[in-house]
Amino acid sequence: MEYKKIAAECGVISERGEKQIAIISNDKGFQAVIDFCGRDSEAQKPQIVKASNIETALTLFSNPEDSTRRRLLTKRMTSLDLAEESAKIVEQEQVRKNIQGVLMGTQYEEKTEEIIKFIIEKGERSRREIYTGALHQFGRKDGVEIYRLLKKGLESDVGAEGSGGKIIDLWEKGC
Repeated sequence: MEYKKIAAECGVISERGEKQIAIISNDKGFQAVIDFCGRDSEAQKPQIVKASNIETALTLFSNPEDSTRRRLLTKRMTSLDLAEESAKIVEQEQVRKNIQGVLMGTQYEEKTEEIIKFIIEKGERSRREIYTGALHQFGRKDGVEIYRLLKKGLESDVGAEGSGGKIIDLWEKGC
């Protein structure tokens, strides 16, 4: 029902003469609204874009008069928040050290970098997805054992200061 309301509102806004309409949402279903509104090639149709936030939407419009604004927004969106990026790097290093600690003295110690890379590439995944990914990446026997070691290390360190909880955060939030 929400799509019908948005489609109707796009039509009303278009009738008022607006040439650019942004739908701010992460919902992929709105692509149908964009396709529907742009299907009549004879009509003076507005440019409709969908983005997760207003800044991104404004960079998607193609009006030549807005090129300066688009360029400024793009530059602003790509500039890094140094404190945030620094905190991320510190957290990744802590996770790396925790994983190294969990694997130290095991038969998988030599695969530490490969395992860290695997976890970082998996990013924001559930534990089940990490488990099945480990089976796929390292084979059944090694995948189960690697997952078990990491999980055991996590469970024993959950209450510990800055230890296993960081690996859990990495698994559930991504790097």
